[in-house]
Amino acid sequence: MKFDAFISYRRKNGFEMARLIRDHLHNQGLKCYLDTEENRNGDFGEHLVEAIHNSSNFILVLPKDALKRCINEDDWVRREVEAAYGKCTIIPVMYPDFKWPKKLYSQLPDAIVNLENQQGVTAVDEYFPYMIEKIIALMDKVSVKRTKKVSVYTESSNFLFNKARETDKLVSVDMAFHSGSEWHRNTEMVDSMSQLISMDCKIRVIINSPESVETVCEHMKQPHKKYVKFETNIEEWREFASENPDNVFVRVLDLPLLHRIYIVRGENGGSANIKYYSYGNYTPDKDFRLSFDSPSPEYKLYQEEFEYLWNIAKEIK
Repeated sequence: MKFDAFISYRRKNGFEMARLIRDHLHNQGLKCYLDTEENRNGDFGEHLVEAIHNSSNFILVLPKDALKRCINEDDWVRREVEAAYGKCTIIPVMYPDFKWPKKLYSQLPDAIVNLENQQGVTAVDEYFPYMIEKIIALMDKVSVKRTKKVSVYTESSNFLFNKARETDKLVSVDMAFHSGSEWHRNTEMVDSMSQLISMDCKIRVIINSPESVETVCEHMKQPHKKYVKFETNIEEWREFASENPDNVFVRVLDLPLLHRIYIVRGENGGSANIKYYSYGNYTPDKDFRLSFDSPSPEYKLYQEEFEYLWNIAKEIK
């Protein structure tokens, strides 16, 4: 059997990203072989080599320290890369904290050392749709059929804008999060907000007060990322609301939020996308989100929760 891509990953922290890539490429009409746990039972088999050699492309998911174990000749990822070397177009998908193990190059085979010279992509959850498009652009001998409608729920602005366009008799887009500073600094998020306003959409935003999250958020920050002070963030939301008084409404909540809420609400139903906060959660492989469409009880639950929070939150003055 022929495949458009073979997807390889580290068991420990690469499977979820590998699965997401497989699912979204499948939705684009591409056939992928995902090296699952079942395939890895026992010895490295000929069936894997055959699958790799029958794939035009080899997608390698690289979380932090993914290549260090490749100094061992029997390492599974090393053997998969060696089987793909010279046979497939290799596309590294690198987590933000991944680093090429240059100090180990003398102990690694050429197939691993030369990965650094391959064109690859950075796996950042906020840009997941664009990451998929870039992977497709780098793939060899593929024909994207796009026979299925793609719903990418790993990127908030994309979810909101796409669902807003699909929702009959749109009423509002509702959001609740700790701060939401990215909505003023991320190009895609700013564009999506502008598009929602151009649709005359009502946008309701709940953000936490500085006092309610000063301890909670400290354990959810990316180590090398610069953060905006909550006082500054609140002032930016106040300014944004004053510039769009007919569309944007912002309130501050003293009760700490335990998850991030995005809801697209229409007169006849809608969709909710929930990201669950957890301590130490600042990397894509730890990201956990679920999406619910009406009339599911889950959608109703989070819609009612948002209304409760909205009613007890304070308006920005």
